[in-house]
Amino acid sequence: MADAHFASANPEIVNSSYVAIRVRARSEAAIAAALAGRGVPALCPVYVQRKRLSDRVKMVPAALFPCYIFQPYHSSMKRTIVTMPGVREIVSNGQQVLLIEGADLKLIRHLSLQGLNYRPTSTLCAGQKVKINSGPLDGLEGLLVRTKNESRVVLSVELLQRSVITEVDELDVTPVS
Repeated sequence: MADAHFASANPEIVNSSYVAIRVRARSEAAIAAALAGRGVPALCPVYVQRKRLSDRVKMVPAALFPCYIFQPYHSSMKRTIVTMPGVREIVSNGQQVLLIEGADLKLIRHLSLQGLNYRPTSTLCAGQKVKINSGPLDGLEGLLVRTKNESRVVLSVELLQRSVITEVDELDVTPVS
């Protein structure tokens, strides 16, 4: 399923250098398809995301790199890309376009072809202060602890100098700065 969002299966294109294109939020797949329709092959890697609704959990496709799609680099295509509705910019350092090696994207494409379960990961570290975003503990803050392959949050009542530990899904917490 995820491979359908890779606009090109041509191995020569996958092995070339790419540019990252910043696009409008939640329109990555549509813009990649529109660019492919104009003859500009674009990659939009996706994963299956668990989305909580009020009465159930639903699995929906989501962009692996939100607000970004990737395209093999050809300077002649720049005008076609930047004039496309929904395209914000081609990622650059201000003077020249920044290139991404095709081998990096080839790895992601290989994961999708194998049907492996993959998803983006947060940059949460053990000992980091986090906020719980859903469930009965919504809004509470605590310290993230990892034991084996499980994430847990330590909630402390400092006045009483007592703590409680509970298991949480990493998708339900965000770092507190």
